[in-house]
Amino acid sequence: MGKYYSFKSFAKLNLYLEVLNKRKDNYHNVFILFERISLYDEIFFRKRSDEVINIKSNLKELSFSPSNLTYQTVEILRKNLKIKKGIDIYIKKSIPIASGLGGGSSDSASILLGLNRLWELKLSLNELLIFAKKLGADVPFFLYNCSFALGRARGDRIKPLEIKNRFWHLLVLPSIKVLTKDVYLNLDKLENRFPKLTKPKPDVKILIKGLKEKNIGLIEKNIYNQLETVTFRLYPELNKIKTFLKEKTQKPFFMSGSGPTMFFIFSSRKEARCLKERLSKHDGFFKVILAHTV
Repeated sequence: MGKYYSFKSFAKLNLYLEVLNKRKDNYHNVFILFERISLYDEIFFRKRSDEVINIKSNLKELSFSPSNLTYQTVEILRKNLKIKKGIDIYIKKSIPIASGLGGGSSDSASILLGLNRLWELKLSLNELLIFAKKLGADVPFFLYNCSFALGRARGDRIKPLEIKNRFWHLLVLPSIKVLTKDVYLNLDKLENRFPKLTKPKPDVKILIKGLKEKNIGLIEKNIYNQLETVTFRLYPELNKIKTFLKEKTQKPFFMSGSGPTMFFIFSSRKEARCLKERLSKHDGFFKVILAHTV
């Protein structure tokens, strides 16, 4: 048995998420602005002398059967590259499951990177991206060592952005699990019943300008998530939490991905910490944590 190697798997926020249309493969074309944040899972790898895939976690609710994304990530490399090696993987989860923060996708990307190094596969980024796109739409973003990026097509065609500023976020984590597939299954159906509003949509170019200039007001006006309306209709309690947050803080909170995580953006840690202390009194409704751009 060899020694363990570890990787950090960072979470993401969606600062902009627009669903463009449905594809022939039943996925959707989207336009996304990702931000990588400091909340992370830690993944430990150890070589084995046999061909067994042994995956464990600190969360008992996680099951690592062949249908699990983590297991599939190991298998996609073994099958396609005809690798006859086993691996021990231990995942220390800190990113909540089904939270809209991309924890599973981030873990998958870290496993691709970790096995590429441990098994000395010498795969290039472009070669790893081929596997990542087969595993999930968010996985490719996490292969890039960048803080901000645009995602097109299914969200898996990535363009890193040159934004050097760091932002602080207050993350509000309700104890509700939201499955992305359920939100997308209801997206088209609900939007046919409830047509889109005709008010002007936020502009991603202005959002990027705000991020580059560290202009919080400009950023707030142009953060956008088309899935929020759908998610709130499926989970009305989330809308209640957002209304509660606005009443308590007089600040706009935004949902990440398909939810349920909501966040607010700050330019400094001091401001974020002050608001965290105020909201921590309501921990029965949700969990509150701080995170920043990485």
